[in-house]
This record gives sequence, structure tokens and C-alpha cells, in this order.
Amino acid sequence: MINKEHKILLTGGTGFLGSHILDELVGRGYGNIVVLSRKEVQQKLNGVLYVTGDILDVFFLDSIFSGVDFVIHAAAVVSFQKKDRKQMFAVNVEGTANLVNTAIAHSIKSFIHVSSAVAIGKNLDDTIVDESTAWSNKLSHTQYALSKFMGEKQVWRGHAEGLDVSIVNPSLILGRGDWKTGTSGFFRKIDKGLKYFPTGSNGMVSAKDVSRFICTLLEQRPNGERFILSAENMKYEDLFSLIANHLDVPSPHRPIQGKLKIFAYLKEVLSNLSGSHSSYLSRESIENISEVKAYSNSKSISLLDFQYQAIPELIHELAKTYQEEKD
Repeated sequence: MINKEHKILLTGGTGFLGSHILDELVGRGYGNIVVLSRKEVQQKLNGVLYVTGDILDVFFLDSIFSGVDFVIHAAAVVSFQKKDRKQMFAVNVEGTANLVNTAIAHSIKSFIHVSSAVAIGKNLDDTIVDESTAWSNKLSHTQYALSKFMGEKQVWRGHAEGLDVSIVNPSLILGRGDWKTGTSGFFRKIDKGLKYFPTGSNGMVSAKDVSRFICTLLEQRPNGERFILSAENMKYEDLFSLIANHLDVPSPHRPIQGKLKIFAYLKEVLSNLSGSHSSYLSRESIENISEVKAYSNSKSISLLDFQYQAIPELIHELAKTYQEEKD
């Protein structure tokens, strides 16, 4: 059993999802949290210690693992640009391996790994993907997906060596964040008159729900399980229309297909639609958001009796927050 004074190490705790996880931990009364960040953090929270360092530095990791009971690994590089691939694979694969090795060496009680739904795989016939869907190298994958898949292999290797692990595979995560980047940037783009929408679809889930689920795993500690986290599957067109309606602006009405794909690529009119923190949209990311993706949430609901927030309700809340905070 975990108690509120057990020491929790959270990587990526200053990022988009990591900040939501930290809020959930603090809100539940956990008071011994170490947040690992690549940059120095001035913020101060009771019971939270910010440590600046790099998960690629094994000696540094060994020094901060002293007394740690639980690890939540949310740090990752998300990019669809060639120039970022070396760093992305280093962090998402080598960094994860370093954390797993250090966790084993320090006899960590449980290791929760935040992966991605794209790390599971695809179905040839576009049917719904669940936890049993196998990865196939015969199908096309983004380099980001490959890096997350390879990172997961390190976690499963750690499990085979005796480490208690759980993996979560969120679909597209929506939530409050920097309104200029990532999925939070959808609101600002649409508010400023975005005309185009991707033709694909994806699973959608609230950042708060992902954080709540992770804390549930922390407390219930199922070992050797993975969970897809997704509230519902939705077309980007429908998502953008929802956002536009709540912002009282025209909906994006031109699908990105044919020549418009190249036009969008050249003009960068859809920056950050893929969840990348870059303002530059690559060909890979355009193809990524043109795919039809659908994910099952049956396991997360049935095994842990979890309830997701409906996406229309979430969009209503986020649109209101955006309007209050926009510059």
C-alpha cells in the first residue's frame, strides 16, 4: 500500500501532461514528490522538490533515486521533424532504459510509464485498436511512435527482471496548457480563423483523466498491465467544430486533402495539430493527422471501474478557460 509520505519521482513534471499529474498528486495529499526537470524551476509547492537534471545521465539518476518508492515516468520528446529524431530516440528509449535500470537497482516498489496509444500498433482494416493489438513493422509508423514503442520494450524488459510496472497509452490528450502550442493550441488557431481541418480521426482524452488514472494505478498497483486511455473516438472535423461553436467563431471548413496538403505544409497553417511543441508542421505530421485512428477504452473502464469525462463537456470547459486567459 502507498501512503502519502512515500517518495514519488515524477519525470516530465513541468510539461503539459506532467503538470496535470503533479496537480493531481498534490491534490490527493501526496507530500513527498521529486519532480525531475531539464530546466531550473523557480516555482515552489509544499511537499514538492524540483531537481534539475537529465535522464540520459545515469550517475545523476542514481543520486536522486535515494529513498524513492515510486516512479511516474512522463518525460518524453514529441516531434515529427528529422532534426529532432536523434534527441527523441535518446530521451524516449535510452532515457527510459536508464530509469528502468536505476529503478531496479534501487528496488523501486512500482514504475508507471506514460507511453502513447500510437506505440501499440495499428489494424489493417481500421478497426478499433485495443491492448492486444500487435505492433507490425509492415505498417507505416511515425518515428515518434517507433520511439515510444522501443521505450516500452525497455519497460517490459524491466518487468521481466522483476520490476513492478504499469503502462498507460493515452490517445490525443486535451487540456489546459500553453494556448500557443500542442493540442491546447487548437483553441487559439481556431479562434484566429483557421480554415482547414485534417481528414483523420483519433481517440481523445482529458489530461485530467489521464492524471486521475495514473494516480489510481499508483494506489491500486496492478502489475504488468497496460491500459489504453481514451474517452471517445472523434473526427478532427467534429472536434474543431465543437471548439469553434464554443468560441462563437466559424468552423474550419476546408479538408486537408490533395493539393491542400502541400499548401498546408508550405504555409504552416496547421502548426501543432499533431501535438508537437514545434511551430513547424512536417510532411510526417500531416500524414499522421490524416489517418483514421480509433481506440478501445474497455479495459480501463472494466478493470478499474474508471469513468471518463465526455469530450463535448471537456471542450466546453476548455473554451471557457481559454477565453478567460487568452492574450
